[in-house]
Amino acid sequence: TENINNLDLLIDIIDNKINDSHKKYNDYIIIHLRTGDIIDNTNYSVDDFLNKNIKYINNIQYVYPLSYYKKILEKLKKINSKKILLISGFLNKGNHSKSIEYIDRIKKFFEDNNYKVEKRINNDPDDDFIIMSNSKYFVIGLGGFSRIISKIVEKKGGTVIKL
Repeated sequence: TENINNLDLLIDIIDNKINDSHKKYNDYIIIHLRTGDIIDNTNYSVDDFLNKNIKYINNIQYVYPLSYYKKILEKLKKINSKKILLISGFLNKGNHSKSIEYIDRIKKFFEDNNYKVEKRINNDPDDDFIIMSNSKYFVIGLGGFSRIISKIVEKKGGTVIKL
């Protein structure tokens, strides 16, 4: 299309591609985590990312600290679901141990608050996009990928959870 941000066309494409493997997450709270090179290729530790609002690369924040998810948790308590799916992926090959540790610590935080948490890490980004776009409840992450998904979720009648 020649139109920028043609959400209706994108939704049509998503609706034509959705299958049962995507639908199995319909009653989950979907949380998108920005990880990969954003965490792995820095001198910051996982504790730094979890404990501070870190801005770098053009003074932009790419990763939410744990304090953000503590505030999100208060909003999640109003939702009738105790199942969470964490979705993240890596653009590049390499050592992703810091990203995995960050994801695991976010997972443990929600588990410690009585949620059943599954991870979907480094799977096909198109499938991730379809799953997140069809969320009933979507916790937005940082970055353009999450922003466009949040617009689709809202347009399809889902709830975007953010501060």
